Amino acid sequence: MRRLLAILGRPFGRRRERGAAGGPYFVEVDADALARGLTAWAWLGLEGRRPIRVTAFGGVFFAGADGVWFLDPLDGSLTPVCAAETELDASLVGEDAEDQYLLAPFVDRARREGLRLGPGEVYQFKIAPALGGPIAFANIEPASLVVALSVTGALHALAQAAPPGTAVVGVAVDGVVPEADGASEPPADER
Repeated sequence: MRRLLAILGRPFGRRRERGAAGGPYFVEVDADALARGLTAWAWLGLEGRRPIRVTAFGGVFFAGADGVWFLDPLDGSLTPVCAAETELDASLVGEDAEDQYLLAPFVDRARREGLRLGPGEVYQFKIAPALGGPIAFANIEPASLVVALSVTGALHALAQAAPPGTAVVGVAVDGVVPEADGASEPPADER
């Protein structure tokens, strides 16, 4: 994640609308929807951890006997954040933490430009960075939390299982096959 944020830099200024502990950086989600989205991340070993917060970019903080952990949908990692849930707010203060965990510059810009989230939505990258998509404001959009977590979890699971150097030549979602020109259409037998 830090490598990816080095690419991001600080293009949107450092003005913060609210402290990192709340405000626009977290979303309220339906527990069942979150559980559905997290099924795609079972390969990462989430057992014994319960979700406690979801970021506006679909990152999930978990609490467990071994501390608080962060599921990063951008790079497919589960990393320790702090020793206890009571320490989480303090761990999220400062530019580095706001960038690393909350993607705060993107959230701030989205709010300034009127790109708001609806119920059950998070921001996601239109073309996932795991597939070579740019980490750029022009590449973000609101999406269903379930879809965002499911797609990124599946992509990272495939990436973990693939031999090094494997090329991605296409992606199909629910039978929709992308064409060479970037358009998508259902398979011929479903038209």
